[in-house]
Amino acid sequence: TSASPAIPQYVLKGFRRLHRQEDDTSNFGYNNLESIHTVEGFELYSSRGLKPSVGPLKSAFYRISITITGNVDMQLGLEHFKHQPRTMSFTWPNQVFSKNNISADAFGYYILFNEDFLNDLVPAAGIAKEFPFFDYTGRPLFQLAPDEIDRVQQFVLKMNDELKENRP
Repeated sequence: TSASPAIPQYVLKGFRRLHRQEDDTSNFGYNNLESIHTVEGFELYSSRGLKPSVGPLKSAFYRISITITGNVDMQLGLEHFKHQPRTMSFTWPNQVFSKNNISADAFGYYILFNEDFLNDLVPAAGIAKEFPFFDYTGRPLFQLAPDEIDRVQQFVLKMNDELKENRP
């Protein structure tokens, strides 16, 4: 028997091309953002222009996925999850994941950051303890109430405004 191929791991720089369509014209977050506005170790996107499926792969960074509308099937390790409207999910470095069956009306946001991005607040070694949803023993998916998802979306839009105005 032959060995199965290794699951590729991607770093934050260069991950964009892996999960986005070539002709994506979205101007939200880091998509089409001038390099003078970028923040080292951090990226922000909307799901506009997302490829219909991604993975399986591993990433060397943390990810927060926020689904506003539509549905997405997600696999984390051996577990299967369904993103529905008002879902937030969390993945961490070296975790195997994939997304597929992304509905035509799916829309949401992605916040990506490297392990050392939060060092001023929480050392990388303490992230899983401080934020249990970033640990394999924690719950990686949450369904939010309508007012909660509205607040999360407003926060993401504020982050986008700060990026565009070069006020990280």
